[in-house]
Amino acid sequence: MMSLKLLLLSTLAAGITSAAATPVRATTTLSAVPTPLHDIPTSLLKSYTGDSVQDVEQIRALLSLYPFAIDGKNFDVFDNIFTSDAVLNYTALSTELGVMRGVPQMKQSMTASVQNMNTLHQYGTQNIDVLSSTTAQAVTYTIANLFTISNPPQASYGYGQFQDHLVKQGGQWWIQTRVLVLNVSNV
Repeated sequence: MMSLKLLLLSTLAAGITSAAATPVRATTTLSAVPTPLHDIPTSLLKSYTGDSVQDVEQIRALLSLYPFAIDGKNFDVFDNIFTSDAVLNYTALSTELGVMRGVPQMKQSMTASVQNMNTLHQYGTQNIDVLSSTTAQAVTYTIANLFTISNPPQASYGYGQFQDHLVKQGGQWWIQTRVLVLNVSNV
């Protein structure tokens, strides 16, 4: 048991030393298509030249509105989350939802998709990287629990991540592109 702990600690220390010795920032950023899980850590390495705690917390608060909007079926909140021309890519979940362009289409599609179910979304591991004074990207692990309104109710789940590109306009952060990547699902 002790040798396993030493092995883990030495591996961790080697990783930290290696990371500290190579402060190279990847030029890869998230896009409207899914970034493979393998590439996410590299694409999110921080150069930390101008990241503001205030910006990160504003983005975190903004991102937290989305599950409340979905679970509360209050899609008018999308007007306060997404840019008017935002893209929401749900092709990983459903061909019916697919790629939604603009807030009106998002509201219409999401309303129809959850009208006969109750949902509960949860966020987990999250990385927010402020790339400039007006752009940022975030990756947020999410769990979606879906329950049909029937007797007995049927349950489905999805484990995945949201890959977001955000912009700051008028002093406020907005999601410009959100891509859902499913890792495990029974939907």
